[in-house]
Order: sequence, then structure tokens, then C-alpha cells
Amino acid sequence: MSLCCIYSSLRRLSEIGLIHRVPVYGETAYFDTQVSHHHHFYVAHEDRLIDVPSGTIKIHGVPAAPEGYDLIGIDVVLRLKPSRQPRP
Repeated sequence: MSLCCIYSSLRRLSEIGLIHRVPVYGETAYFDTQVSHHHHFYVAHEDRLIDVPSGTIKIHGVPAAPEGYDLIGIDVVLRLKPSRQPRP
């Protein structure tokens, strides 16, 4: 199976709601099988996602979408790196 076919299938599964596409940076995205609304930590040096517990992020003051557009979602990705000092 070609890589093009795999990504085409992933995009289609995302379009019909069986998986969720999580944009991380640029064209890079992850596909998450947990389709309920939630946010993510992105561990940069490990190149992986960790789910943020539901209800821990509150978003206030979301502007209206520009004319001709509909807001379809808000994705929060919190980027992580190892701490320089160990935690006590």
C-alpha cells in the first residue's frame, strides 16, 4: 500500500468523523482515534501527543469568524520539552 493511499484513507476517515486530525505544526498532523472534543500536549523531543484532561482548559472571548466563514473548532496544542531541573 502506498503512503499516498494511507494518508488519503486517514483524511477520509477524518472527514466522516471516525478519527480526529490534530494539526501540530505546518503540514504535520496526527490522527487521534478519540473523537470527543479534547486538547493535547505535544512532547516535541519525543514527537508524540498526550491528551489534556477534559474540562481543564477554558476559552473565553472567541471572536466571530470573518464574513463567509464558519468556526468549526478550536484546537489547543500545548508544546512540552524536558525541564532543565528535576522537580522535587
